[in-house]
Amino acid sequence: MKADPGNRSPKARRSFWNEGPSDFPAFTRAVPFTLNEGRFYLSVYGNPDRAPRQGSSPGFPNHRLLLPLSPPRNTLVGPVTIRTVNAVQSPGLGETLNRRRLDASLRSLLVKSSMSVGSAKKTCEPTMQLDRLRKRLRAVAFGVLLLVVPGQGEAPTRGGRYRGQDSASPVRTTHTGQVRGSLVHVKNTDVGIHTFLGIPFAKPPLGLLRFAPPEPPESWSGIKDGTSHPAKCLQDFASVKRMTLKLLNVTLPSTSMSEDCLYLNIYTPAHSHEGSKLPVMVWIHGGGFVMGMASTYDGSALAAFEDVVVVVIQYRLGLLGFFSTGDKHATGNWGYLDQVAALRWVQQNIIYFGGDPDHVTIFGASAGGMSVSLHVVSPMSKGLFHCAIMESGVALLPNFTANSSDVVSTVVANLSACGQVDSEALVDCLRHKSEEEILAISKPFSIIPGLVDGIFLPKHPQELLASADLHPVPSIIGVNSDEYSWILPSFMNNSDAQKEMDRETIKDDLQKISEMMMMPPEFGDLLMEEYIGDSEDPQTLRIQFHEILGDCIFVIPALQVAKLQCSSAPVYFYEFQHQPSFFRDFRPSYVRADHGDEVHFIFRSLFGSSHSESS
Repeated sequence: MKADPGNRSPKARRSFWNEGPSDFPAFTRAVPFTLNEGRFYLSVYGNPDRAPRQGSSPGFPNHRLLLPLSPPRNTLVGPVTIRTVNAVQSPGLGETLNRRRLDASLRSLLVKSSMSVGSAKKTCEPTMQLDRLRKRLRAVAFGVLLLVVPGQGEAPTRGGRYRGQDSASPVRTTHTGQVRGSLVHVKNTDVGIHTFLGIPFAKPPLGLLRFAPPEPPESWSGIKDGTSHPAKCLQDFASVKRMTLKLLNVTLPSTSMSEDCLYLNIYTPAHSHEGSKLPVMVWIHGGGFVMGMASTYDGSALAAFEDVVVVVIQYRLGLLGFFSTGDKHATGNWGYLDQVAALRWVQQNIIYFGGDPDHVTIFGASAGGMSVSLHVVSPMSKGLFHCAIMESGVALLPNFTANSSDVVSTVVANLSACGQVDSEALVDCLRHKSEEEILAISKPFSIIPGLVDGIFLPKHPQELLASADLHPVPSIIGVNSDEYSWILPSFMNNSDAQKEMDRETIKDDLQKISEMMMMPPEFGDLLMEEYIGDSEDPQTLRIQFHEILGDCIFVIPALQVAKLQCSSAPVYFYEFQHQPSFFRDFRPSYVRADHGDEVHFIFRSLFGSSHSESS
């Protein structure tokens, strides 16, 4: 029998929308509205202490929100896509929430809150004291996913067709050579998109470049073919494919895999040209830093509907991406350095694809969101982007950043049969291992944490966030309502996510969680009281235990980062609550918005499934 979310006690299942966060100002209101996927709520939190910013760009503060009311049929769209618009007047505090039709072609609504979205300074005021844990976990500012579109593109010509849209084989010239793309048309629109796939942003990390920082790509002669996806980076793809089919009923397409994988894909409106200066959105994929690939994310629909240039990057994963000896022979964080190299490439070349290098938003989910968050604090990334969106992942995710590499390097030395040799000899030995051998060595590791290396991360992210050195860029930070309900317990434990639990098992596990979060022992008792109460029902116990994990792993770190960042730049917080209809037939009914659900709505497709037609 499947548990019904309606059976959750009011205390155990905190209601963000019905109770309302008591820490937030009284003028906060929620707007109910209806779309074809069901009923959702938008709650806008304002900051009465911040004056409206007229004409501010690129940031987000005090802009009105445009909400698509009638999405095109046969496309997967989220509860709502929120776009920020510049130079608008903030409604007064006394105004009530209202909506009015804007432009029929946009199918959008203007939503006026009692105050325009502010810097989320009010969101940041609650402390992390244990006796305020419940209030801290309630803090949320949006019930839907935010997509930043702070610019406007070229208008269509007569008949709704864009100039240049008929170029079926577009060619662009980069600093290293020319690349030929292709033209696709997004279904249910008259918008053409030029795609350029598999563009190298670094030299292949082979030979001596294995366990080394990425180097700039070499130039090429002639015109490089950019019509097929690049090979994905080394990973245990067989396991990923098997679990995806089991849990999501989705068969991932088979693509080649290679250590030579430092490539990116570009999706740009066909009307764009070198002077268009469209906003740029760079997607960093998730996957726990051990899985993921660019081909999973088709940026065509996002580029078409939002008139932006979308860039999807790849980076080294697992052992090849994060192994370190803790000294000069292998400093580590290679995957993060790959991301920096990709952002540098974007700065140098995106103008040739119609993008604005001075208006770059980096965004990502899960490990991708954590990557975005780390770029906000890393000195290496300064000036390479101007806005940041972190979805279900921030720099403070537990166990993903270490101060020492000793444990991992010792295990790797034993598994590789390289032996307990000095660092230089170990790195040389590993460089001579085949790709198959590297995958075998990597298999026991569910994650290989990044490292405080003194280069990409001069200090621990907690220290960097608390310092004045972080980049003051406007940020959106968010979580999903059921982060640890389905995908993660199945992937991380390779177990049945619906397995029933008892109170003693939960109590023991909560003590381990307290230790993991470096909290005092009584923290586990507080969690039992707050989430579990007196319940003895095995299904309710399981649901509430998963909620504890979701809050501890994702929600609390996200709120901590929001609190630390908001003193230097505008910060917005959202909670994605929508239960996707396309998962309802094979996922338990109690799972609402699971980890990663919002990603399908951003790209309007499932794992790269086609919503475009080639010309």
